[in-house]
Amino acid sequence: MAISDNAISRLPRYRAAIARLKTYAVSKVYSGDIADTVGITACQVRKDFSQFKFAGKKRVGYEIDFLLRKIDTLLGKGKVPSVLCGLTSSASVLALEQLSAAHGSNIIAAFDEVPGRLPKKAFLSDIPILPLDLLVGCIVRNNVAIGIIASQDENAQHLLDLLVLAGIRGILNLSGRELKSPKRCMVSSVNILGNYDTLLYHINKASRKTRGAPV
Repeated sequence: MAISDNAISRLPRYRAAIARLKTYAVSKVYSGDIADTVGITACQVRKDFSQFKFAGKKRVGYEIDFLLRKIDTLLGKGKVPSVLCGLTSSASVLALEQLSAAHGSNIIAAFDEVPGRLPKKAFLSDIPILPLDLLVGCIVRNNVAIGIIASQDENAQHLLDLLVLAGIRGILNLSGRELKSPKRCMVSSVNILGNYDTLLYHINKASRKTRGAPV
């Protein structure tokens, strides 16, 4: 039976919840504990874990270390090579620092038209920063699977085209722009500024209602 996309999308949330519960010095957790942390039902947790074949015991629960190992294996944590293209905004820096710290992202190189403009950040300390014309060759030689686009300028689409040309199968788009890609390449877009603007809209709308102003 095929695993549902919704269950797959919840895997990172499960991992974060289980890792948080581990900090309480417990070795086993129940589906209800995970459900409360993630914000879904215990029934949904058990259903998802059944799809992934995560075995637990009634009245005993799931072993935390077992769950973390299984999820890390499924996510390929720290094993799938990726490359970074550009890094021109503080929002992208924050997202990449979180990615590197929490998920063990295996960024093997960073590329930019002007390598010297990439900020000297801790998560880039051991990563070579190279000129953009070396991008395709690096991807092919190292069988890189994931490309991260963090550039905020109009060059983002060009970067995506280069990544696809080199055989990249998945792209994390932090550019805040709508980018076009062929069906063979999966693109996940994170628009931090757009999400912030949407949040502002809803907050302002709620404030107008409270004041009794027309909406």
